Amino acid sequence: MEVKERKLENASMELAITVPAEEVTKQFDIEYKKIQKKAKIDGFRPGKAPIEVVKKKFKDSALSGAAESLIQSTYFDAVKQADIRPIDYPKVDFETIEDGTPFSYTAIVDLYPEVELADYTGIPAEEIRVKLTDKDVDTEIDAMREKHAKITPREENAVVQKGDQVEIKVKQLTDENQDSEEGFSPMQVIAGKSNNNYDFDPHVIGMACNQPKEVSLSYPKDYRVEAIAGETLPYQIVVTAINERILPAADDEFAKDLGEFETLDELRKKTRDDMERYVTERARGEAKSEILKKIVEASSYQIPLSMIEKEKTSIFGRLKQRFNINLDDQSMFAALMGMSPEDFDKKLAEEAEQSIKTSVTLGEIALVEKLEVTDDKYNEQLQKIADQYQKSREEIAELFDKNGMKQNVQSELLFDLAMDFIYEKAKIKKGSTFSMKEFMERQ
Repeated sequence: MEVKERKLENASMELAITVPAEEVTKQFDIEYKKIQKKAKIDGFRPGKAPIEVVKKKFKDSALSGAAESLIQSTYFDAVKQADIRPIDYPKVDFETIEDGTPFSYTAIVDLYPEVELADYTGIPAEEIRVKLTDKDVDTEIDAMREKHAKITPREENAVVQKGDQVEIKVKQLTDENQDSEEGFSPMQVIAGKSNNNYDFDPHVIGMACNQPKEVSLSYPKDYRVEAIAGETLPYQIVVTAINERILPAADDEFAKDLGEFETLDELRKKTRDDMERYVTERARGEAKSEILKKIVEASSYQIPLSMIEKEKTSIFGRLKQRFNINLDDQSMFAALMGMSPEDFDKKLAEEAEQSIKTSVTLGEIALVEKLEVTDDKYNEQLQKIADQYQKSREEIAELFDKNGMKQNVQSELLFDLAMDFIYEKAKIKKGSTFSMKEFMERQ
């Protein structure tokens, strides 16, 4: 078998594959014999028609069957011979196939992205610091109290008071849905919990049930959802239920009710330790992201368009889930986000390309540095997942093996190892110091 390679743009390759005539003849013989066994031809019992009669009557079927079988049996050998890494099935084309002559076809293959890594050691980065206070611990304890609050429906004609748990339905207003009863999404808020211009809870104070109210939310330029960052959008709110919340006192009894502590002081100490661990890991994570971003910007890539399109689809699916909007029409979704379909699609493509570059970069670093996920590391991760879902590690392992999830978990762990590696090799300096409130409000 002869294989000729031709590189195309965007990490694609054309394979020109030629199968020798003797292999073609063998495949035609197989096809004709398969047809002969099932063929119904006047004057002959099933399976007893002479092969020459079968060849004359069923030539077209043999042609298509032989071509399909030869492509299936030779393509993967051609990939192995070319030493390439396809990411999907190829686009195959051929002009003709004849018994007794060589068979030639082309396969256009999208390849795993190519990357030329920039230097990924000694990258400068800042790691911020957080000043944790007793008041911050009090705030976290209060959040725990809120989770254990007693919820009581308010009287029929009540209006929302600060601290109430309020069920609302919300829709972004457009010229088309201004007077429609459709397009609402349910939501639950704590009245007055936030003073941000982009949250609904300050606006519900004083509202009664079933009385619509129009509000405008102004999103900061660094808002976590880039599609609406910097935008001011109109919404309609309707309160559907109002509930009073009665919080338990912050005392030893409350600590005991949580099941792990004997005193409030024990709860406070554990809470502080957890908060310190959280801010340390998050600050380190931000530093790692800064390092990785610099490496990606300095590296060069070739990414197949098909891979970008698949990643766009995944990102769009996550956006729909995040906003709880079951809408497959991308143009309509873009309108809800206050964007043109073209700008929204461009944004998806940029995010998809960045996501792929990030994964490819970490994978390549892991390959170059020969990083490996040990069985102990994998089992440790399985145990964390098992504890989260109150299952045994063996049950989770069996489930992941059955559903093909093992490779996904191992890939994530490998990426973590690569992130740890570039962090350890980076030049880290102390960054700005933030209060806990400032730290949590950073996007």
